[in-house]
Amino acid sequence: MDNIFVMILLGVCVLLLCFTCFTLWLLRARKVRSRAQLTQDPATGCLNANGFRKKTVSAFAEPKASYAYVMLKILNFRQIMQTFGCEKSDEVLRHVCRVLKSQLSAAEPVGRTDSGTFCFLMKYQQETVITARLQRIRENVNQFLQPSGMRYVIELCFGIYVPRTNAESAAQIHEKAAEALEQAGRDNFCVFFRTDGEETASRKWEILGAMEQSLKNGDFLLCLQPVIRLSDNQIVRAEASLRWRHPQRGLLTPEMFYPLLEEYGMTARYDLYLFELVCRQLQKWIRAGWTPCPVSLRICGETLKAGGCLDTCIGIGKQYGIIPELIEIGLGEQLQKENAASIGGIVEQIHRAGFRCSLDGFGKDALSLHLLREISVDSIKLDRSLLSAENNNRRNRFVVEALLKLTTQLQIHTVADGIDNGSQVQYLKQAGCEMIQGVYYFKPMSAEEFSQKAYLKGQLRSVEENVSQSMSAADLSAHQEAGNIIMFSLNLATDTIAFSALFSPVLEGQFTVSGALSLFRHSTLIHENDRKDFFRLLERCQKESGWVDNMIRFYTAKGRYEWLEVHLHHDSEPGMGEETVSGTLVNVAGWKNEVDRWREKATRDALTGLYNREYFENYAENAIENPVHTSSAIVFVDIDDFKRVNDTLGHMMGDDVIRFVAKRILGTFRHSDVVARYGGDEFVIFVNGIGKDDLEKRLKQFCEAFRYPYRNGAVEYPVSGSIGAAMFPQDADTYARLLDCADSAAYHAKRAGKNRFVMYQPGMEETAQ
Repeated sequence: MDNIFVMILLGVCVLLLCFTCFTLWLLRARKVRSRAQLTQDPATGCLNANGFRKKTVSAFAEPKASYAYVMLKILNFRQIMQTFGCEKSDEVLRHVCRVLKSQLSAAEPVGRTDSGTFCFLMKYQQETVITARLQRIRENVNQFLQPSGMRYVIELCFGIYVPRTNAESAAQIHEKAAEALEQAGRDNFCVFFRTDGEETASRKWEILGAMEQSLKNGDFLLCLQPVIRLSDNQIVRAEASLRWRHPQRGLLTPEMFYPLLEEYGMTARYDLYLFELVCRQLQKWIRAGWTPCPVSLRICGETLKAGGCLDTCIGIGKQYGIIPELIEIGLGEQLQKENAASIGGIVEQIHRAGFRCSLDGFGKDALSLHLLREISVDSIKLDRSLLSAENNNRRNRFVVEALLKLTTQLQIHTVADGIDNGSQVQYLKQAGCEMIQGVYYFKPMSAEEFSQKAYLKGQLRSVEENVSQSMSAADLSAHQEAGNIIMFSLNLATDTIAFSALFSPVLEGQFTVSGALSLFRHSTLIHENDRKDFFRLLERCQKESGWVDNMIRFYTAKGRYEWLEVHLHHDSEPGMGEETVSGTLVNVAGWKNEVDRWREKATRDALTGLYNREYFENYAENAIENPVHTSSAIVFVDIDDFKRVNDTLGHMMGDDVIRFVAKRILGTFRHSDVVARYGGDEFVIFVNGIGKDDLEKRLKQFCEAFRYPYRNGAVEYPVSGSIGAAMFPQDADTYARLLDCADSAAYHAKRAGKNRFVMYQPGMEETAQ
């Protein structure tokens, strides 16, 4: 009995001991958890601000501490929260934290100190090494490890401070890294804190000194970013830039080195190198039988103003057989701040050289608005700041829509830059923007990758739609696209409207619609922000005599809102009892494109694509009559024995020989020279601003080009020309007289044995007659 009692007592003691130990363990675990909660960020699991500060203090307390203190900021974190919500934004934070831990060692702590800000320590080596590591972090964050269901670029920037001594406190170190972070941004993602008087020139020259050798080594790589047309999601052009594969610093983006080139006046080599790489890539597509993709690239204002740049570009284009219309030259923000007359002169030179021209970063500075009054550019690129998170508000949207309306009226193409989420794409479609570029569809990529992703069977492809559409593909295909002018009649008494064409899916296949005012007020036919403008226009129409007009966005058969010019006229006859409003909708951009196509067609020869005789005569007469016109020439070319070509090879081959000679002429003369097919087998060239010696050199080159015979499959046939040239004003001072002189010289070349050129001499006309 006693033994049983002792056993029970022992068991109770053991239970009490176990309970006590368990209680102590729970208290200890709770204490550990409480302590961890004081130093751990609940959203990401990394250190919080308090925990990271303690780690920083202990790290810099080491006698031989050598750390860089880095602050990381997610630039667009607020926009991510607004677009995807708190849950997804927390996933982004955890994703960034995972990447940081994978790129840092165990001795390099990381903590989250604010909503979208992280801090971490890096074992300090050289600034170039730190920059390369941060670039890898930036790239890895935007790999496919992003939270599922999110196609979004995570924009990171870094501020770095490297303490020189251990005397500074953790707070002082943090403040200096924060000061560096304030200077960082999209254009300069990585900024080191600099003390007053610290020498930075040597570091700049380290970068610049390697540029020349890198150009020789081919270390600059062409990158292309597709530009998407919103009406059909078609890739229509590409934006070109260079990436520098620096021997020590790794792959550098333009914002990491181009500002230095501008500062030291070294942009010309870079700009022309980029231009040549673009021409080389265009040549590859053409030789492969693919449709060449138009390319836009930026050339620094200092390069353009230096003189000779555009002539060099023309020469490079000819070397690679590229027509200038395939290249658009962008003018940067710095150049746009100069006076309009200076910029207008540069734009005129670009157009005279045959290239297209755009204003880049438009809207970033209010000064760029006045340029639209003074200069005529082909397109503008809306700056990404217009659509950034901090500008995502009602007032800013009014500004964007006003800009788009203005450019539509001026027939200027628009490209929205930096688009990185679906809500921006959807808004821009509704606002009437024409094209977009940004990482939502494609990030900048190598030329080889661009050829794989942007092309399908040699044609530029369409990309998948990533935003919901209010109209299905079946709805759109059921409606043929209307012309550029739509007429309608609105009967106010019966509230019916009749359209001349089914220009919108909203009409649901009906030319005549009842409830007309409700159609305009409540349906998606008119953009919701423009409905009040339409009804104000309708009121004006009923009060004023004559026509009234405005620009209004209508939902068209292209599946998007487009700015249409609306003209209204009130028709009411006394005693008739009916009030009607006659209206016309004009797609200004489409109408202009159609007019341009017809105008171009009217000035071109159908067989060769050269200018025709009528255009040449008008151009040459106007040029010669211009009082500032100095020296020029007319060259007359007659294909030798062309009748024998037709008799031997047939008329189809004969036409091909004419095209062959046209290409030889274009390959010899400058783009600024006007080449035309005068008739049959005769060609004329108006050569601008040239002396006699230079003209003779060019004509020798032209004769040399005929050394290579015409080839078509197995057919090989020698072709030559008899060429005559006359100079203005030495030989004649009117167009008709100058042409006669050149024709007489060509006749003498033919009599002298053909396959040669002859310069006009007085008295040749009598011999020719």
